[in-house]
Parts: sequence; C-alpha cells; structure tokens
Amino acid sequence: EEAKSAADAALGLARQQVGQLEEAVLAAQAALYDALRDVDAAAVRRLCSPEDDDEVSALAPLGRLDGWETVLKYDATAGLRLSSQDATVAGETAFSTGLEFPAGGKGASLLCTQRWARDQAGGWRLAQHRTIPYTALADAAACLRCDRRGCVALQRTGAAGPAGMPGDGPA
Repeated sequence: EEAKSAADAALGLARQQVGQLEEAVLAAQAALYDALRDVDAAAVRRLCSPEDDDEVSALAPLGRLDGWETVLKYDATAGLRLSSQDATVAGETAFSTGLEFPAGGKGASLLCTQRWARDQAGGWRLAQHRTIPYTALADAAACLRCDRRGCVALQRTGAAGPAGMPGDGPA
C-alpha cells in the first residue's frame, strides 16, 4: 500500500512537471504570436534559436528565403489570431501546434506547428515554424518553413500531387 501511494505521488509530480514544461512552451508560442501581431521582426528573432534549421536551409534553394523584415513588411500578420494551441515536450525539444486566422483572411485558416529547443537558461527558443493552408474546399498551393533567418515560401507548380496530399485538389 505504501509503495503504491509513493508511486502515485511520484506519477502526480511527474505529470505536474510535464504540465509546467508544456505551459512554458505555450507561453513561448504566445510571445511569438505577440511579436507577429505587432509586426516586430526584431522580437521574432529574439525568440529564435541561434542555429539555422536544417530543413529551412535545404529548402531555401527551392524557394526564396526572405528575412523577417520582408516577411512582416506588408502587415500580413497584423491582427493574426491563434486558437487550438497545444504543446508537447520531449527532453530538450518541444513542439507546439495551433490554427492561425489572418485578420484579412475572410475565414481562411492556417495549420501551424513550431519546434522549440531548450536554451542554456532553461527557456524555449523557436527552432522552426511551419504553416500550411487549412481551410475547407481549399487546396494547399503553398506552405512556409521558417527559422531565425526568416521564411521560405514553397509554392506548388506543375501537376497535382498524390491523392490526399497538398496539390491533389480541394480538401
């Protein structure tokens, strides 16, 4: 009985610690969206990991890597709303998700994911940000991959993609 009680207490403490880590990731995500809404490229960069993301680096030659000043230049993120946030932590890496609703999007939404790296102080820094259109009866013609340097916009060209994938027609 005492062993079961001790195990239950340890499990409860572990769940509480995981919950605190996930809350810290969600707080970092909220700070990112505050910076995006404020159209503040410097604030976005301050939230980022100092390392270049390998995927963004590999994709940059296929698209165009625009710095955060260019990405935010036309106020596309001003008024951006985020909902349905979630986070999970796996050691020194964390992931967050959500749905973005652009202010002028007329009901359009974007599915977003972020990968976070823990810094030396124990905080979370954005390693990669991704978006893809997520709207009924819309086809995902483009997606973004972003890191500390800015974003690569990848646009589909040519024939439709495989069934069930972006480019196969309206969802």
